Amino acid sequence: MKKIYLLLYWEHFDGGEAKVINLDLKVEFAGEYIGKSSNVYLYYMPEAKYWNEGLSVKIE
Repeated sequence: MKKIYLLLYWEHFDGGEAKVINLDLKVEFAGEYIGKSSNVYLYYMPEAKYWNEGLSVKIE
């Protein structure tokens, strides 16, 4: 199984601003999956990371 990671970088983010990312993905194997946890932090402050649980998805 291949693992693919997505890294996004923005120089500026306004307070309360949201980014929408659309991905066109192909399903090869049906099942229930939990993605890797993710984090966000200011470029110069990696010690102040905010972590999210991995997303759960059911592919039929």
